[in-house]
Amino acid sequence: MSNMESLMQNVHEKNLSPLWEFEHEMFTTEPKSPIGPWLWKGKEIISLLTQFANSFPRVGGDRRALSLIHPDAKQYKGANWNFQIGFQLIKKGEKAPPHRHSPQAARFVIDGTAATILNGDRYDMEAGDFVLTPQWVYHEHIKDDDGMAVWLDMLDIPFVARQGLFFFQQTEWQEPTKSENQLIRRATQKSLVPSTNAGSKPESPWIYKWTDMKETLDEMRELQLKDDYNGVKVTYHNPLSKEVGVSPTFGADVNLLEPGLETKLHRHTSAPIYYVIQGRGSTTIDGKKFDWEKHDVLAVPSWSWHSHKNVGKEPAILLEIHDEPLLRSLGLYREETDQKRK
Repeated sequence: MSNMESLMQNVHEKNLSPLWEFEHEMFTTEPKSPIGPWLWKGKEIISLLTQFANSFPRVGGDRRALSLIHPDAKQYKGANWNFQIGFQLIKKGEKAPPHRHSPQAARFVIDGTAATILNGDRYDMEAGDFVLTPQWVYHEHIKDDDGMAVWLDMLDIPFVARQGLFFFQQTEWQEPTKSENQLIRRATQKSLVPSTNAGSKPESPWIYKWTDMKETLDEMRELQLKDDYNGVKVTYHNPLSKEVGVSPTFGADVNLLEPGLETKLHRHTSAPIYYVIQGRGSTTIDGKKFDWEKHDVLAVPSWSWHSHKNVGKEPAILLEIHDEPLLRSLGLYREETDQKRK
């Protein structure tokens, strides 16, 4: 063994590494995503979840849910590097016990009606509603009417887990109520502030109704307010914050693509996940086409050129979950359009 080899062995045994061993791998001219694109077929997921509910009613622990595990993010049970996505189903008379955790969560109701109880306040949910579960807020879900309810769960669990900062706590059942806090949140969402003797202050809304979203989408379509990369785009926003998104770690938008529309190429450092609310179409990611339809979920890697196309006869509507707020807070958000590519 040469003197250099002996020295290098000694360095490695001490858990050290010379910079020149890895600088070419690390110092790249452009970022390289640790995961690739992936498409999950939503109708298959809902079918499997329904089979569990009908054949094995007690299976599911606290939550009857199927998580979308990206092959490149298995270690953190993520649909991509920062988010865990799942389909959850609840039947009449069932309750998902209350707990709280450090990850931020949100839900988008796919079908049916149910209720979630957040720190004792009951919020009735129906198809299309977007519901926040802030960090360290006790939450449980109940189904007290007929049928089943299915929703999409979205959590920043992979990001929190990589920091080693996952906290989790269970509690007793909450008595569902309708409180002043609930009123204040809904009023705040509509830019109204109730004045009470208790001196209440505005609070961030925890539920965004689909009726409000649909009304805004329809008005924007009528006024032809759209952009070349997303079609008609409406952002879920915290009215008390100047920042983009509904939480420090993730944002959510709804994109509407008119029939026949093909958006222009763009890329950004955020890694969006799309859930297809309605319609069918395709997304091209770095030259590879992914065909999608209602209920499908598509993960787009960061810094990947992508565009969407609506191939159906009705508007295609996509829910987009992204980590732009997190990246902006760290000074890591960047975007390029196809004009830059030319």
